[in-house]
Amino acid sequence: MDGSHPNCYGRSRMKSRGTHRRVIAVALILSSVLVGLVLCEAVLRVFVAWSGETNPHSFVSFMRRINAAPRDGDSLFCPSADALLGYELVPGTARGHIRINSGGFRGPETSCRPPAGTKRIIVIGDSETFAEKLKEEDTFPGALQRRLNANPGNRRYEVLNFGVPGYNTIQERRLLETKAIHYRPDAVILYYVMNDPATKSYAVLTHSLFGRSHLVTFLLYITRFSADVDDALRETYLRAGGYPLYFQKLHQSELWEPCAKNLREMGTYLSARDIDFTIVISPELFGFPTFEEFPHQGIHGLLHALQSECITVIDPLQAVADIGKTPRELWVTPTDPHKSAEAIWAVSGEVTDWLLKDGQVEAPHSR
Repeated sequence: MDGSHPNCYGRSRMKSRGTHRRVIAVALILSSVLVGLVLCEAVLRVFVAWSGETNPHSFVSFMRRINAAPRDGDSLFCPSADALLGYELVPGTARGHIRINSGGFRGPETSCRPPAGTKRIIVIGDSETFAEKLKEEDTFPGALQRRLNANPGNRRYEVLNFGVPGYNTIQERRLLETKAIHYRPDAVILYYVMNDPATKSYAVLTHSLFGRSHLVTFLLYITRFSADVDDALRETYLRAGGYPLYFQKLHQSELWEPCAKNLREMGTYLSARDIDFTIVISPELFGFPTFEEFPHQGIHGLLHALQSECITVIDPLQAVADIGKTPRELWVTPTDPHKSAEAIWAVSGEVTDWLLKDGQVEAPHSR
């Protein structure tokens, strides 16, 4: 006899079969989960592709913008080593009529020192400043530069576009202090939009590792920012009254004062360097049918209250209303409420007039 118990072999075989069954069960569960995830992804893709949703701020519109963007490697954006920025533009990239120079902002190559006899103005902001669907000369910085240089005189003007889609006031201040300031501006303009006090930006999702997955982006979209005041406001007021109500509640919340503090400190920071600082209120065009029903006068009032020795506040709303069109007719496309070139030209005209009146730029025909 070999000394082995007659039942050992049987028990070993039974244990092996049990292990095999468990492996098969786990494999079946994982396969089912994988199939379910693939089906969910497919359903979401079909829904996004075929949905009749026209709200430019919906998840459907958000995913359509992501789908329209180039694949990784061709993207204009990349994660930033600066945690406060989160992401930034990729130096030296281009897409269609958009070019990002080696300094990491939209426009032609630019030296840190302005050319002799040139007054340099830097515009900081988000997608309204960047203006992805417009040519460089039709963006707010481009239009302002054209306006200023139309005034004959000895001085030339250079207006640099430091807009980054999705940035809030925290990121804009950081961009000013870490990058824009090195370009030695004579003046800085912050192009303020209604969601600037928001602490989180869904634009971050566009540049995430799984940004192309509809399912992952959807889950992040509804859960990523669920633990702060901004998300509570979004959840409550977007459903109740849409973006106009959300913008108003955002400025009535505890998020407004930190935003205002950032703006005041930007003014102090620039004033200490003898650099003019101007806040231009970007006229909101979404969520109301006519300018007579404009719902954000209270927000404009808060911004006007920031006027000080360090801050000039310019409000071009009336100049845009005077075009004589409805807000929606001034959208850059029928489904995108960013401002059209016509609206931006009106904004740039109002800003030029204010800068002339304030003495920040030369009056026409001055020598």
